[in-house]
Amino acid sequence: MKIIHFHKYTKITFNIIIYVIIFYLLIHSKLVVSCIASSTTLFINKLLPALFVYILITEILINSGKTKHLAFGISKVISKLFHIPQASSSAVIIGFLLGYPNSAKYILNLYNEKQINSNTATKLVSFTSNANMAYIIGTIGIGMFQSFEVGIILTISHFLSAIIIGIICHIPSNNNIIQQTNINSNSFKKIYSPFELLYVSINGTLKTLAYIFSFTVIFSLIPNVLLEHINLPLILKAMFTGICEISNGINELVILNIPFNLKLTLISFVLSFSSLMIHMQIFSFVHKAKVKFKDILKYKTTQGILSCLITYLVVT
Repeated sequence: MKIIHFHKYTKITFNIIIYVIIFYLLIHSKLVVSCIASSTTLFINKLLPALFVYILITEILINSGKTKHLAFGISKVISKLFHIPQASSSAVIIGFLLGYPNSAKYILNLYNEKQINSNTATKLVSFTSNANMAYIIGTIGIGMFQSFEVGIILTISHFLSAIIIGIICHIPSNNNIIQQTNINSNSFKKIYSPFELLYVSINGTLKTLAYIFSFTVIFSLIPNVLLEHINLPLILKAMFTGICEISNGINELVILNIPFNLKLTLISFVLSFSSLMIHMQIFSFVHKAKVKFKDILKYKTTQGILSCLITYLVVT
């Protein structure tokens, strides 16, 4: 009887929460529409140009079975440096060159093809879930600061912090047999005509971009709704926004009237922490590889701290 009553009250509580959210959004529909409009503008003007080509390239590489060639000649070096199977070396290349969520998609492919286990998937996620250089240098450095040098500083701190995590993070893994049997396998080989390859890759790209757009809207709405009723200092508001959604948070930090060194250090943290929006994008792929959300949060927080320390040392 107690269990029945518990489930009954749980359902009632859930329904009350849903009704409260719906009525709140209806009452504050002007705020909601404004937030969604600004998020859409942000996505179209900044995220879409920075991500489309890289996601499409990743889709083409995965669908054509060419990803394994990315680490040709350096797979052993990457494997020894980061203590990962050689079969997963291409995931590191994708994570550092093409950025998220491309690395997460490829890690899931490796797991589905049984080339890595969940421990190795967690290890790879810990340091390959990075922003791509076009976003850091183009969108933030040149677009927001009108400075190529700022983009380079943020890129160095972002990737160096990821490399440090990859080297020091040791997660138990029993991939020796997998590595020996699959390193030269053709399990990624797909049979597509050039037209079919392009069609499938574009389709996958649009689906990924739809995920990103949805997460951008949701995690831009959350801080706007919460901060509507909380009076925080501008710097804390910007940081909270950045923790929820990366681009809006960085943009708010850029326009703050604070010392340049402090501004760049805080932006470095937000960039490498990546925001809850990015964490959910990554998790939407790698949860199927049994990677836990708390691990993503732990490693990205660590990377954020390391990155802002490196930036502080560089700019002071």
